[in-house]
Amino acid sequence: MESHGPSLGKAVRPARRSQPASSERANGAGASLRRGLGSGLVAGTAAGLFLLLVGKPSLDEAIRLQHATSSGEHAAEEVFTRGEQHLGMVLAAGLYGLALGGVLGIILFVMSRRINGSAWERSMKTALTGFGAFFLVPFLKYPASPPGVGNPDTMGVSTAAYLFLVVVSVAACIAAVAASRRLKAWGAEAHNRHLIVGASYLLVIGTAFVALPATDVPEGIPAGVVWDFRMASLGGQAVLWTCTGAILGLLTLRAERQASAGGESLRVDQEV
Repeated sequence: MESHGPSLGKAVRPARRSQPASSERANGAGASLRRGLGSGLVAGTAAGLFLLLVGKPSLDEAIRLQHATSSGEHAAEEVFTRGEQHLGMVLAAGLYGLALGGVLGIILFVMSRRINGSAWERSMKTALTGFGAFFLVPFLKYPASPPGVGNPDTMGVSTAAYLFLVVVSVAACIAAVAASRRLKAWGAEAHNRHLIVGASYLLVIGTAFVALPATDVPEGIPAGVVWDFRMASLGGQAVLWTCTGAILGLLTLRAERQASAGGESLRVDQEV
């Protein structure tokens, strides 16, 4: 009787090869995007709750003072109740975090082979660098102000200047990273690379700070209220970016370990 052992073995192997495909899908762009979206949504909601707890007193005080300085029917008009405004703030923070997480997820996938370290380290480096370049540096020049604060005549110019500074800061950060890699390829030592790219980045940002118009000084609202609102805004953004990076890093690390375990299991099966 003829043996069918070899043909049976060939029939079984294709079924075993389905596991690497699932591992590849777990670490692909789509999976990284989904992890980023989920991380950003959770982090955005957390940031919204932080703003609701920490920033609510200064925000409510600024709105109260704004209404107190208004006159006539305009002061009595209120499209949304205070509770609806607070809920809308949390929802808006969650949606903003959703978009931010998606962007970080794609960046982390694209740059996964260019950033040293584990998935956790890559994610935190990306998130903290983005926080500094995208938010913190422009915030130092144009800090947030409570609603209704500022000169309406110069609001358009200030908004355009802020967006321009964001673009300059992000572009300078990307150029600094690229320059650091090029210097490393040329054999430059780490401390020399860091000093050169750091000084170059500060030179570009300092020039932009001097060239761009100054921010408006809030009038009619106590400085303490404005300060508390700005610190709450800074804290909310720190919670958003840090939590997004941390959650995304943990999820990516978990996916990589599962993919590695699946690949090792397949290798053992094939050897057997």
